[in-house]
Amino acid sequence: MNNRRRSPWRWLLPLAPLLAGAGLSLLLYSLADRNPTVYLSGQLSALAFALGMFLALLLAVGLLLADWAARRAATAVSQAAAQDRRRFLRRLDHELKNPLTAILAGLANVSAAEDDDARATAVHSVTTQVQRLRQLVA
Repeated sequence: MNNRRRSPWRWLLPLAPLLAGAGLSLLLYSLADRNPTVYLSGQLSALAFALGMFLALLLAVGLLLADWAARRAATAVSQAAAQDRRRFLRRLDHELKNPLTAILAGLANVSAAEDDDARATAVHSVTTQVQRLRQLVA
């Protein structure tokens, strides 16, 4: 996962045009005698088209953000699954190596045993570890 911390100040960036507009408005208002009125005119059809374009752009940005969030969530799920798989394989490696090591030691003890009691103890140890492996695999 991406643990990069983002600055909380980034949310002030959208306020920059608002502050610039407010500053310009105050400047023009202070020039009261030289603050002309501007009239805009246009056709209603052009306004409807501009509104449609604005809404389409807004929808496209929303869809892009939703797609980005979905990709980010899928990446997080994929990374978590990979981490779980690695953890499982490490544990499986550990759980398989312990009985195998005990079996190898028991087999070495069987071949090196001089009396029947030592041999029986080694065979019992090997049998116990084989049953443990069977439970792990089954």
